[in-house]
Amino acid sequence: MVLVLDYGQKHMGSEALAKCDKAIESLPEDQLVLTNCGKGYGLMGRRQQALAVKTRVEGLSARLYVGPFGIALIADTLGYNDTAPWCAA
Repeated sequence: MVLVLDYGQKHMGSEALAKCDKAIESLPEDQLVLTNCGKGYGLMGRRQQALAVKTRVEGLSARLYVGPFGIALIADTLGYNDTAPWCAA
């Protein structure tokens, strides 16, 4: 996942998205992979993919513990700032 973030920071978006696609395919329930890729999709304008990943992470909570930070990270990237835990009253 560090490589994906490095690609993103170097403005190598297509490479980062390709790595995310492969990572999600290989590790479909890994929250770290999903949340980082969801953030990456959001930052690179792939809103539908980011929303799909956010929904996927939320769906995992039926079977696994899902930390709220990952969901909030994707939500914040998409502009849903009121979803982030640090914005709660």
